[in-house]
Amino acid sequence: MSLIVQLKNRINNSRLLSGVFWTLLGNGFSRLFMMIGTVWCANILGVEKYGEFGITRSTINLILTIAGLNIGTVLTKYISEFRESDKKKCAQLVTQNYVFVLIMTVVLAVVVYFIAPYLSTSVLKTPQLTEEIQLSVVVLFFGVIYPLNEAVFRGFEWFKALGIVQAIGAISFLLFVPLFSMSKGVYGAILGYLIFTVFMTLITAVYLYVKLKKEHISLFVFDSNIFHFSQLSKMSIPILLASIIEAPFFWYSQVLLVTFAGMIENGKIGAIMQIRSLILIIPSYISLVTLPLLSNTLSKNDDNNQYKNYLKKSMQLNFGIALICIIPFLFFSNDIMKLFGKDFQVDFWTSFYAYISIPFFVIASVMDQSLIAKGKAWTNFYISIFWNSIFIALIYVNLSYANLGGMGYMLSMFIAILVLTSLKYYYNSKANE
Repeated sequence: MSLIVQLKNRINNSRLLSGVFWTLLGNGFSRLFMMIGTVWCANILGVEKYGEFGITRSTINLILTIAGLNIGTVLTKYISEFRESDKKKCAQLVTQNYVFVLIMTVVLAVVVYFIAPYLSTSVLKTPQLTEEIQLSVVVLFFGVIYPLNEAVFRGFEWFKALGIVQAIGAISFLLFVPLFSMSKGVYGAILGYLIFTVFMTLITAVYLYVKLKKEHISLFVFDSNIFHFSQLSKMSIPILLASIIEAPFFWYSQVLLVTFAGMIENGKIGAIMQIRSLILIIPSYISLVTLPLLSNTLSKNDDNNQYKNYLKKSMQLNFGIALICIIPFLFFSNDIMKLFGKDFQVDFWTSFYAYISIPFFVIASVMDQSLIAKGKAWTNFYISIFWNSIFIALIYVNLSYANLGGMGYMLSMFIAILVLTSLKYYYNSKANE
């Protein structure tokens, strides 16, 4: 009992451990529910239809990311940096980025709706997905808001509140996506995904309103000085451009997979990518805890040793946990893939390359947060162009010339992630000199 008390006290007295604990608890339940819902949906739809659902969701995520989904990291940085030193500037920057993202979303939603027939017929070679892609336009309006709301929670280090909200919200994914897919197939799965997105938007907005009112914080301000191009060009624009670079590259990688290996192979890779996402729950969210701590430390002009200490501990924690998590998936991959259905089996090397890249990817994620905290968003943008170009080139060679199918896709990702990690490490070392 005394050990539990000591552990509880240590967590409560450490900003890093407290943030990590509540983030893992909330997101652990959230991702678990979503994973169960995804597996259930895959069993209902079958491997080919699940591949169609996967490419449609990827299209949604592509547009969301271009619209400014990753601007959430900017909000987290600005709030953690200015929440104490300059509350007015904090509110202006938050309002500016919300308005910026919503404008981008409206423009892109209109474009996607009208080009949906072309996307489904000429690009995806699946004409029956036109209605699903058009339905995804509605998802965009809500899907871009709730990640921004989550970023605000992180900026204020309200990790406990955010964890509770995410765990509750994920129940709607578990319920609606599989249930609607039973009666309406892929269209129903997208409809269920829309309901989940709306629910997450509403619950994060309401809880955020309550928290801000309780703390007497005015986070939004509308005046003639909302838009400052210098601030947008320093952080928001390079992060947006990085998103615009990365999301289409990843989406196009799936298009290449469908083109050269078929929709069934895309369904298998979609399933294994869901498992990767499950493994990445812990390290990915630890890296999100890192950003507000690093930014807040820099804003107070604390000793640089404290900054390096947070960064070092986060990297060690991420790498160690990721390494432990991938072990069972390396040895029991086929047994785990059976959860999706009997047609989702992949060979050993496909699984090996898929999972062995994870520890390197999480190290790159932590260093990414460090570069953003240091204001090096443009460096991240240039790195994104380089490593994603390598990713696409490798996929094209491995699929079109070597005919390696799903294994070639995961091998390409592994090599590209090694390049990414090396570049992040090099430029992060220079930024900390």
